[in-house]
Amino acid sequence: GASGASDVGVYSRLKPWDHLPGSLIVREAGGVVKKWDGADYGVRDHYAGLIVTNSQDGFDAVYEAMFGGIDIKPYIAGVF
Repeated sequence: GASGASDVGVYSRLKPWDHLPGSLIVREAGGVVKKWDGADYGVRDHYAGLIVTNSQDGFDAVYEAMFGGIDIKPYIAGVF
């Protein structure tokens, strides 16, 4: 998070009131907040999947560990 207490956060449900304020703080501190498909997270996003890391390299590593070789389209569409 922005405080430096952790390097990664992964969320499976998005509610703007839960994640949007924190995502702004993390981005302002130089972190990365992206959806599971790698797109930037915004206020209108509501499908499952958010990865928060302290850097793009961190995001890439988490993405590969979670989704390497997996078709994530069903997950980002909210169909599990």
